[in-house]
Amino acid sequence: MDYENQDTVLEDIAVQALVSGSFKTVSEVIADTDAITADDGAKVAKKMFSGKPSMAVGGNLSNTGYLDELLSA
Repeated sequence: MDYENQDTVLEDIAVQALVSGSFKTVSEVIADTDAITADDGAKVAKKMFSGKPSMAVGGNLSNTGYLDELLSA
């Protein structure tokens, strides 16, 4: 629905061109999305959850434990 607004389409084309040097049409993006399989999703999930965990915090950190302490709790 966002692509019904010409301003959004032009902004998306500009961002794609700046980041990658080219752009994809809406139909190309839809085709790429439709080409994703359940196996592709499983591979991504496996890679995400088998990696080393990390933690980011902000604000007052005086009561924040270390990640290894939080994972062992």
